Amino acid sequence: MLALASIAQGASTSASKVYVAANGCAGSSYKPTKVTLACADANLYASGLKYSLYGSSSANATGTIHYNTCTPNCAAGKFKSQAGSVSFSAVVSCSDGRRYFSSARYRYGKTSGTADIKPLSCGKKKKT
Repeated sequence: MLALASIAQGASTSASKVYVAANGCAGSSYKPTKVTLACADANLYASGLKYSLYGSSSANATGTIHYNTCTPNCAAGKFKSQAGSVSFSAVVSCSDGRRYFSSARYRYGKTSGTADIKPLSCGKKKKT
């Protein structure tokens, strides 16, 4: 009986995994340590992520936020880094059978914002 409970618990844990499109917004990872938050130009990303929560509907992490100053423009700007946090939410189900966080909220210093991190390869998406 204990073995069956263990198998059932493992199946439900696997089915509840939620992934993040972490590598340049292509590919995916479960509990990624690095996440690109600006897919179009990669001018904003988080690294060294350590999670205080990683659940089936949200996740919270702290790490280092890297951002382009875009001065005098983004092509000529310099990257700076600062301690910060990222929260993931808005789970969507994708045609590959996986569930993904589709929204990220980030904060570093006095700066905060949101990023759409839906996977590029997700296909038709529906909220779960």
